[in-house]
Amino acid sequence: MTKIEMEKIVQDLIMGTSGVKAVNGEVKVTAVAAKSIVNELFLKITNELKDGNEVVLPSIGKLKVGIKPAKKGTAVLNGVETPYDTPEALKAVFTQADAIKKALNS
Repeated sequence: MTKIEMEKIVQDLIMGTSGVKAVNGEVKVTAVAAKSIVNELFLKITNELKDGNEVVLPSIGKLKVGIKPAKKGTAVLNGVETPYDTPEALKAVFTQADAIKKALNS
């Protein structure tokens, strides 16, 4: 999802949500409408990641899908070591934008 696609989705969500009105050129959003917009945006981001796409969050960073490799381990329960296997899994990986990196480290 590119920056332009993200902006279009947010604009469509805001204007298509009841509880949003323009007053003197300002957009007013109710708490219920804001919650609906945020939930829908997170759903769209999740679906993009499920499809294996990278999601660019303008001025924040980007999200992409990474692979968490399978591993074997040992758990100690009541003094007894129990072996276990963890299967390979997908995970969301966040890479922060340079602007955030600089702001946090200045």
